[in-house]
Amino acid sequence: MKYSKKSRYLNEYKLDENGKYVYKGRYFSIDDLPERIKSVYIKAWIFNIILIAAVIGSGCINAAGMNNTFYVIIPYIAEVAMLFAYSYNSFRLFSKGYRIKEYIYKTAFNKLSPFSMGIAIASAIGFICSLIFIITNGFDNQVVACISYLAFKLFVFFFAFATSRFVASLKWMEI
Repeated sequence: MKYSKKSRYLNEYKLDENGKYVYKGRYFSIDDLPERIKSVYIKAWIFNIILIAAVIGSGCINAAGMNNTFYVIIPYIAEVAMLFAYSYNSFRLFSKGYRIKEYIYKTAFNKLSPFSMGIAIASAIGFICSLIFIITNGFDNQVVACISYLAFKLFVFFFAFATSRFVASLKWMEI
């Protein structure tokens, strides 16, 4: 039977003697010492939580331009969309335990670094657009909010870049 690219992994499920489908494909794990794998997973979850908090936190600041300027809002919307995609794939990869099925590994791991870099790029664009708004329109009596928003954008940029580097540094092996 020919399956689409998305459901090709269905060939890896076989019926066992009880009539239940069992995964017979390959498994992957982080290529690290067994006692350090747990710490790598904890780091991955910490990176994810901080990234979520920073992106959502920056959107909660009512800075000048965030209420009515499309070129300030659109980069933030892109940032949030990529954050959800990153978090979804991170959850798929790091919530399944230390043995990851091949099709989950291939689809989720290969998307983490591009999505985290996308978050960094969208944050940098949001920072630049906010600066443009502040230069052309002023702080709109919200100096603290504007500076806080810009600081969040810088933090998200550098942290998303660090997250991308962390994810790229993970070495996986077939088990």
